Amino acid sequence: LNPGDLWGKYQQAVLDREDKNLQQAEQSFREIIEALPKEPGVQNVAEDQFSTTTPRTWAVYELATIMADSDRAIEAYDEYWKEDVFGAISHSLETQGDIESLRQLCQRESEHNPDSSAVEYYQGKIAESEGAIDAAVQFYVTVSENDLSVYRWQAAAALRSLAVRHDRWRDFYSSRPSDEKSSTFWTLTRAFADAHRWGDFEELCEIHEATDPQDPLVYIQRADAAWQRREFAQCAIASERALSDPAGRLADLGSKRVPLRSG
Repeated sequence: LNPGDLWGKYQQAVLDREDKNLQQAEQSFREIIEALPKEPGVQNVAEDQFSTTTPRTWAVYELATIMADSDRAIEAYDEYWKEDVFGAISHSLETQGDIESLRQLCQRESEHNPDSSAVEYYQGKIAESEGAIDAAVQFYVTVSENDLSVYRWQAAAALRSLAVRHDRWRDFYSSRPSDEKSSTFWTLTRAFADAHRWGDFEELCEIHEATDPQDPLVYIQRADAAWQRREFAQCAIASERALSDPAGRLADLGSKRVPLRSG
């Protein structure tokens, strides 16, 4: 098979996986892997849109996921650990809630990659699932502050989610650097509004307004919350305050697509 045919075979195997024809999908992925032996430092380019990967690369990830989903996670890792399958397998195990297998996987990966930030991220997940919140926070903070880690933003999101779920949002907000205060305020208040945690919502608005009095997001969020509670008069007042924008900062919020609502 030429590279183009292998991409076709790969795409059919993905369809088989989606249709739960897992035995056929696994066989096809293995055939692709065998047809393109891995050569360190060599990329087999099939099409322009796949210029940085090969059918083998994706087939390995798919095969590892299928194996992890069928209680063969450690077998998959031991077979393909040199091809960076830790992320695919660990994500599958986290989704399944298989903490013990995830713990074993982290131990194996740390033996091969002792400085892996991915392992630290999933150690945070394990700790959080076991109620060791302080340990989870430390893992997430370490990874989120690692500028070189591809898990940096995932760790920051996990830390933020943990802060909301375990009522540690005050410490989380206060720990953010000044240039992240506004975005942190935005995401936390959205979480509170979605959960109808209006007491926490109002408390954070007051804290953030005292921290950054000219941030129009305070009034944008209050307007949105008032609209959600059908308090239209309050929504109109908050919207007018946001639109007055004395510091001229509304233009900076364009990328957020912030909804300004009025009664």
